[in-house]
Amino acid sequence: MTLALGSLAGVSLVMRSSLIDTMTEDFVVTARAKGLSERQVLLRHIFPNGLPPMVSLIALDLAFIIGGAYQVEVVFGYRGIGYRTIQAIDDLDYPLLQFIIVIGGVAIVLANLVSDFILLRLDPRIKIA
Repeated sequence: MTLALGSLAGVSLVMRSSLIDTMTEDFVVTARAKGLSERQVLLRHIFPNGLPPMVSLIALDLAFIIGGAYQVEVVFGYRGIGYRTIQAIDDLDYPLLQFIIVIGGVAIVLANLVSDFILLRLDPRIKIA
């Protein structure tokens, strides 16, 4: 909860900004002119076009969440991977440190890969090169 709250503020600001930018686009004005209700305009036109920046930001925030886990676990006394990492640093346990760093890197790469696939699904203008 502690880690998510910090990221939530940034995600909500980006989402708000993205939705405000999308609301001024021509296709939104056209949708309103066709007589669609505000709810339909929001759900069918504004929201889907405002999602891509948020998806990318959430994937990038995973790195900060993993990095923040070390601090939160030490402060609150949780015995998780962050606490074990600090212990491995104190004990000079290099194989364990290498494992934790590789797993963190793999998690970040996978999160970015999943976000790219989600973006492909959300935005038909994006093509696989």
